[in-house]
Order: sequence, then C-alpha cells, then structure tokens
Amino acid sequence: MWNSSPKAYEHLKRSNFLLLPSQSLLKKYKNCIHQRCGFNTEMFRWMNFECDDKNISENGRHGGLSFDEVAIQEDLVYTRRKDELILTGMVDINEESKQGSIIKNGGTPKTDLASHVFQMFFLGNTGFRWPVAYFATREVTAPEIYNLFWEAVITLKEWGFSVDYAIMDGASSNRSFIKLNYTDPSNPRKGRFMVSNRADLSRKLAMIMDFSHCVKKVRNGMLKSAEYEGSKKSLIIDGKFVLWKYFHEAYQHMGHQHKTYPGTFFTRPGTEDEKSSSRRSPGCRDAAYHEEISGFIER
Repeated sequence: MWNSSPKAYEHLKRSNFLLLPSQSLLKKYKNCIHQRCGFNTEMFRWMNFECDDKNISENGRHGGLSFDEVAIQEDLVYTRRKDELILTGMVDINEESKQGSIIKNGGTPKTDLASHVFQMFFLGNTGFRWPVAYFATREVTAPEIYNLFWEAVITLKEWGFSVDYAIMDGASSNRSFIKLNYTDPSNPRKGRFMVSNRADLSRKLAMIMDFSHCVKKVRNGMLKSAEYEGSKKSLIIDGKFVLWKYFHEAYQHMGHQHKTYPGTFFTRPGTEDEKSSSRRSPGCRDAAYHEEISGFIER
C-alpha cells in the first residue's frame, strides 16, 4: 500500500485502525540493500538472517518456489544512487538470455523495453515467505524459465533452503517449461509429475499448477469441446463427450421444473411464495431448500 499510495498509507496509519510502522522505517527496510534484477547475494544473506532471527525450523527451510509474470508499463526511468546514474526499464534477465538474443539477431546486440516482470517467491512449509529474485522481461520463454528456476533452486540450497515443489499458473511458457524437465514429455503422469532435483539428486521435485488456473482450464476445455470424434477440441471421459451445453441444459431443466431464479429459494420473483419465503427464518428457509432439493434428487 505504501508503494502504491503513500497518502492512503499515512491516512490509515493516523486512523489508528491498524498499528503501522512509520514511512521512514519502511524506507530504511526498502533501501537496506540495493534492489536490482537477478540473484543478489545480499538478498539471500538477508533471507538467511531472517530465518535465523525467527528461529525457523529445518522443516520451515523446506518449501516451494512460486513464480509468475506480470505486465508493467513500458518506460525508462533514471535513478541516482550516490554519484551513479542508473537507467532502468530495459529487459534484464541473465547472460545466457543476452547471448541468445545476440545469436537470434544475427550477431547484433538488441535491447528492448521491458513489458513484464518475472518474480520468484519462496514459500516455506511453516509459513515463512521471501521474494527470491525478479527479472525485467518481454514475455519470458520456457528455456529462460528453465535456467532461472534451476539457478534459484541451486542457490537456495547453498544458503540452506530446499525446494520440494514448483507452483505456477497455466501459461503456455510454464507448460512448456514443465515438459522440458521430463524425460518423457508426452506422459508426465507416468512420473507422477515429479522430476529430478538438480540441487539434490537424492530428492524429487514436484511440478504443480495453481488450482484456480486448473479449474479455469477445465472450464475453458468444456466451453470449447466439440461433439464429434476426431476433433482436437473434444473433451472425452470414459468414451463420453463432456460438453458445456449439458450443464446449461441441466440448469434450464431445474429452472423450468422448479421455477428457479438466481437469488431466490426455488420461487418465482414477485409471487406470494417468494414473499412468504423471505419472511421465514434462515433455518426454515434452509430446511425448505434442502427438502426441495432432496425431492428433486429422489425423482
């Protein structure tokens, strides 16, 4: 909040609704180390110090690595640090990415304005959270994620943190990144979505997709599913098509048979039934609701 709107933060602090630190203290925390793209030794040292200071257990030093890419406004910003003038806003990932860009452009160095920020976050098993690193990108690719992820896992291991899983959304680059880690990319379920941990060969590392994105992808799959064999958009379970229209028709059937309307208890709006239903106690309304549902299931 302080970064987004210092005035709003100060207003909330003066309201005494929450006990908040002063803005000067926040500035000291923010500027205690020089923030820059990439893996910074100062950040890992601070992370390790905070763990020791909070007496984080060995189990708390185990966890997952979450990463995501968010869009930002393309712009160049000049900042001054002592006698140094720093230009920020350009793509800044790692040396391998720079060399790859040179090869891609026929040996000519090319620098683009960053349109996204790719951030990595450590999630401890006991609740400890820490931002590991961030990178200025222009829509990060799967090979770039692969290099950054394993460098982060190995570096965290050197500082006493173990990564047991990776969690991400369903972006195409993330799906391609997952496939890069399997010896048989066509069948990741064969290995239970577990891959070899390059930081510790005695342990496995799980690749996990964010649950909300998985639900969204299932929904989108049903919306695009076609009712004929051979279609690339067909969603089939046990030899039967799964189509969104089935859910829609079931809803229409229940609405027609029982006069269901959103926000009501199986009554038509404006009728005496609705008025009498609204006057009932919550317990009575719930009982009537479950009674009608049970009757419909039995039929």
